[in-house]
Amino acid sequence: MMHLSRFRSQRNALAGRMVTAKAVKDFSFVHEFSSSVGFSSGSAVIGRDDRSNKFYPTHTIFKGKAALSLSPISPKFGQADNGIYVKKPGAVLLIFWPAIGTKKYDWQRRQAISLSPTEVGSLISLGSGESCEICHDISKIESMSSQAVKRFAVQPLTDDNRIFHLSVIDNIQKINDRFSVPVTKAEFAVIRTACSYVLPHMIGWDMIGSHGNRMLTSPSRSAHHSNSRDSLDLSNPDLEWER
Repeated sequence: MMHLSRFRSQRNALAGRMVTAKAVKDFSFVHEFSSSVGFSSGSAVIGRDDRSNKFYPTHTIFKGKAALSLSPISPKFGQADNGIYVKKPGAVLLIFWPAIGTKKYDWQRRQAISLSPTEVGSLISLGSGESCEICHDISKIESMSSQAVKRFAVQPLTDDNRIFHLSVIDNIQKINDRFSVPVTKAEFAVIRTACSYVLPHMIGWDMIGSHGNRMLTSPSRSAHHSNSRDSLDLSNPDLEWER
């Protein structure tokens, strides 16, 4: 456990140094704004890195007990003799953070889970009255015995409304967090449509006939978030295990 703790500290410090102050400032502003002003419906906030002139879209839903944001992450590409290939598929990052008062949310206590293309498929294919559950274990990343587990679930409510749950049990950092965000039928339609749109980009299929133009910024080229106390490093493959 001590070895893992030191490894994380070194990795966090390194990731923090990779990020430009301007990029961190921009994304911190997005969450500073969204955490201090609450909305019952969703809001789309776009962070911008003026240095690279790239945009980082985030869709956020604010509710009474917690907030939920969704951010797309591009795949990582590799170079081969016969061209470029998808080295690692993209993802959709879900971040939950709790409310601490009326229209106020605590970004420091956030927890994240990163959905793979197949897991996004499970989410967007849900029919009326259907549910799904996704479990992530840190041992699959760091080749250790199970010490931290995240469970994300979508459960149906009445009239096609749904509730998004995230539970985090981390024996390493002594964390036991649970979040629940109710999602209306209309809000779920926005999530489903956005995820359906971004799915081809996650597997690199948008490259076909595009001459290399991409909708999203590849994290392998631009580390636009740090895992400092104000933001996340989306260039980190284990980002969902960082605060």
